[in-house]
Amino acid sequence: MIHNNMKEELDNSLKRVVKTSSFVFVGIFISKILTYAYKAIIARNFGAEVFGLFSLSLMISGWMLAIASFGLDAGLSRYIPFYRGKQQKEKIKYLFQHITSILIISGIIFGILLFILSETISIRIFNNPQLTSFLRIFSIIIPFSLLSGPLMGALKAYEKIGWHSFIFNIFQNGVKLIVLIFLIVLGINNESVAWSYLLGVLSMVVLAYIILKKKIKELFGKVNLKDIEKNDISKKVWNFSWPLLFYSIIGVMFYWTDTFLLGYFKSANEVGYYGSAITIVMLLIIAPELLTQLFFPLIIKAYSQKKHVLIKNLSKQISKWIFLVNLPLFLIMFLFPGAFINILFGAAFLKAETALKILAIGFLFSSVTIISTQLMYASGKSKIILMNIIISAVINIILNLILIPIPKILFIENQSGLEGAAIATTISIILLNILFIIQTKRNFSFIPLKKKMITIALISIIPTMALFFARKIIPINILSLILISVLFFLLYLLLILISKSLDKNDWMIINSVWKKMLRIHHPQSKKLRECN
Repeated sequence: MIHNNMKEELDNSLKRVVKTSSFVFVGIFISKILTYAYKAIIARNFGAEVFGLFSLSLMISGWMLAIASFGLDAGLSRYIPFYRGKQQKEKIKYLFQHITSILIISGIIFGILLFILSETISIRIFNNPQLTSFLRIFSIIIPFSLLSGPLMGALKAYEKIGWHSFIFNIFQNGVKLIVLIFLIVLGINNESVAWSYLLGVLSMVVLAYIILKKKIKELFGKVNLKDIEKNDISKKVWNFSWPLLFYSIIGVMFYWTDTFLLGYFKSANEVGYYGSAITIVMLLIIAPELLTQLFFPLIIKAYSQKKHVLIKNLSKQISKWIFLVNLPLFLIMFLFPGAFINILFGAAFLKAETALKILAIGFLFSSVTIISTQLMYASGKSKIILMNIIISAVINIILNLILIPIPKILFIENQSGLEGAAIATTISIILLNILFIIQTKRNFSFIPLKKKMITIALISIIPTMALFFARKIIPINILSLILISVLFFLLYLLLILISKSLDKNDWMIINSVWKKMLRIHHPQSKKLRECN
């Protein structure tokens, strides 16, 4: 049993997570519309090759950013909530200013480096001179992307989730889309894709800085700390961050290995097809994004105050909610991959159909177990995190090297290498998250999963069977897919209620949201009750 005070704190924490998620939901919902519109316009107007060049540029600049950040953005994300829990404002100010200064200098240096190496990378590694102009524009993006790290990280650490969501999800993506359309209308060539991306990142940095100056003034101004205190803070942050430097580098390598080796063994076209599958499967990241925006700062605070029971119950509940949302989305995506691809990117990208199904398995597993990863970050076990990603990245590279070039895998006709890349990535993602689960059990003495998740998985078999038969009978287009999905979700929710898969925490949140909705629709009701 949870002590009354602890129960109240858990309820309040869950309510705050849901309240934050409602803000973030709007941001992410609009963000996904803007992002998918942005990528669909690129694919449909410029074709698979330019979409592939764009993906390769993101990958290469991502590696540069991982090195240039020195893992300090992760240090900032951990230590600002940690010091806030202890009410040490001067330490937060020094930490923010110290890391921001380092990243500005680092961003300029690595931006220049990418500009110089852009032609060599394009021709000698990828044998594609067209990539050069993309990389040169992305070299300008690097310093601004690095600067966005501490600015956006500070907004999240101070729980300004509404502003963080608006700037990151809506504002920058809106700017990218508007600029891209404007440049296409002007008749600018393929480079309009890279320029639109640059202006989106720049706009995010400018607005984040303005909001921080207005909303969190304590981050700016002179720092009143002794040198010995500054050195102590720097030492702690660097000790935590340096393993995460390698984690960031290897992490980027891990998540971009398939794209890199597809570009190396095949061509930019295959990278473009594969990029469409990656873009769609990222829908499974929405629920974790919604529910973990505030979760991480909350558990950091709880960890600093040694509230382990709160951490355990909060972690299990959030994992269940992610699974509850993502399972039906995964099943629809797995059964109708071609419909998703055709609607967003067109029939030319249907080569990625099987790859999308394979990737969906890995991303579902990752989304459900993401809480284990965040718990390990909260505990400060950065060296263990590094070892996990090294093991998984090595396996990912080996599998991609084996599976991409061969023509046939498990009876899958693999003429393009897409399926091989997807299998390698999925196996590696599952392995990585299993390692995090094992280490969470060892360090926190619990696994952040609820038994009710088994019940939810079992009852999903019934609507899945209905969906499977509907696929054979009904011609699939955008309207029929929407109709089938709605009916599937309704049946799924009905079975959730019948099976009593919702616990008292779920109903507490539902009642809280319902009461808030009633207050919104009937704002005078509270005043009437008070008068009576």
